[in-house]
Amino acid sequence: MRTTAPNLKLELLKELYSLNCGDQAFYKNASSFAKRILFQSFFKRLSRQKQSFCTALEILILDEKTEDESRDFFNRSQKSSKNCDSLNCFHYYDFKWNKNKIIKECFKKESKALERYNRALKQFEDEEISYLLELHQTQIQRIIREMKVMGVNRFLV
Repeated sequence: MRTTAPNLKLELLKELYSLNCGDQAFYKNASSFAKRILFQSFFKRLSRQKQSFCTALEILILDEKTEDESRDFFNRSQKSSKNCDSLNCFHYYDFKWNKNKIIKECFKKESKALERYNRALKQFEDEEISYLLELHQTQIQRIIREMKVMGVNRFLV
């Protein structure tokens, strides 16, 4: 796929990048600042995933437990999810396994984003697009490596 219009290239990259990491990070060159924004969008996604996970959990609990037990669980989880929109959403879990499960799920999503970059790099023949994709790909690789080494819950943006 060869494109010569710079605006078209930019739009194409923006679209691909926003699918993975968020639009704002695309425009930043400083690696530490880019990391902050990448982690910010990661935590926002994590917060949304946590909410949908809680909803799924409520359905499971209603199916398996008696009404009294589930009411007790909801009272505890409502207290803990008041600040759910916060970026530091790891503090708002009642049970440790919830946190670990969601961290693993988010890590999988970040790894899938990296796979998309690998596939896209094979498809594009245009050197300029390939260079930009490789640049963002290495940033994501670095972040995933840091997430592995340090533990995602230590990155409080």
